[in-house]
Order: sequence, then structure tokens, then C-alpha cells
Amino acid sequence: MERSRQLEKQLKEVKVERDVLQRDFQLYMKENKILKEQLESLRSSHTETDTQAVQMLNKIRNQHQQLAV
Repeated sequence: MERSRQLEKQLKEVKVERDVLQRDFQLYMKENKILKEQLESLRSSHTETDTQAVQMLNKIRNQHQQLAV
């Protein structure tokens, strides 16, 4: 009986961890999509100067690295 309670407790903990990981993954995918859209917009934009383009790419790269951490 005690073993059963321990297993139930472990199962609850695993489910909580799974839910957190799923939420984090969904957030990562959403942010990744936004970053890809920003990058595509930057690539297709001909009105940006080279300096502004480099700054935007660095910003996107930094945001992506922060998400990966």
C-alpha cells in the first residue's frame, strides 16, 4: 500500500514536470516563429541600411540564444 502511494506521488510529480516542459516548448516554438518572421522580414526589406540590418540580426540572434538557454 505504501509503495502504491509513493508511485502515485511520483506520477503526479512527473505529470507536473511534463506540463511545465510542454508549456516551455510551446513558448519556445511561438518565440522561434516570431524570430523567423522577423528574420524573413529583415531579409526581404530593401529599405534598411546595412548597419540597421546587422543590428537587427544581432538582436534576433541574441533573443534566440536566450530562448535556447
